[in-house]
Amino acid sequence: MNIKKYALVTWLAVICCTVAIAASATYVAVPVAKNGVIDLRNHNFSESININGQWIFYWQQLVGPYNSNTPHNGILVNFPTLWNGLIINGKELPSFGYGTYGVTILLPKTSRQLRMSMPDVYSAYRLYVNGKLMAQNGTVTTSPQGFTAHWQYKAFDIPPNTDTLKLYLQIANFVHSKGGIKKPLTIGDKATMILARDRAEAIDLLLTGCLFMGGLFFLGLYFFGNRDKAILLFSLYSIVYSYRIIGIDNYVLHTLLPDINFFVAMRLEYITLFTG
Repeated sequence: MNIKKYALVTWLAVICCTVAIAASATYVAVPVAKNGVIDLRNHNFSESININGQWIFYWQQLVGPYNSNTPHNGILVNFPTLWNGLIINGKELPSFGYGTYGVTILLPKTSRQLRMSMPDVYSAYRLYVNGKLMAQNGTVTTSPQGFTAHWQYKAFDIPPNTDTLKLYLQIANFVHSKGGIKKPLTIGDKATMILARDRAEAIDLLLTGCLFMGGLFFLGLYFFGNRDKAILLFSLYSIVYSYRIIGIDNYVLHTLLPDINFFVAMRLEYITLFTG
């Protein structure tokens, strides 16, 4: 058998093995919320799961444990979703305003310590779980007066022996061009979620340090070298863009500096993009 025939047979064997493995793999459906309820009683939480699906949305209503028995007009929306662009009663919602997202989570009887993570929203929120305020960013109000915005990652533990979680996520926005939430809430094993967050923060800090120190190195190379303009531009780009790593997405800088001014951080986020 010559080399070409041997190579052909080898590739055919690889393809057959790949097809056989794919055919034998078992597809596991990821649970999603339906009509405002997500059933996780058959989920073993070996992996974290996003609370996606149909949530109930209440526009211009701050629904919470203090008024949950009061009749409210809500609609089903695919979560996570920004409310600007949603159409209610034939009208497109603006970015400025307030509202509440609600969902019920059914949990299994498990000995695992569960944890839930709350991402940043546009632009302030209060998250109530079974009547208790579990996470908050900024100050939620029904008007621009007294409103404050803030972006920061939050996470909290689920009390043991809890089989049902009733969530009310109140969001208000009077400063940003977007309103609502675009990232999902996540629930999973506590140790797994802490490890995943630590890894994400470590990667962001490492990349930020590499970009910033690399920028300083090339800046020094420019001043003490042959004054090549390309070196100067690359060094300035590295220094400026390093903020994009630590100051957005995971918002590690906001975790390190929880009192950072929202408007300063938001302007830095967009200025560094265009400046870079």
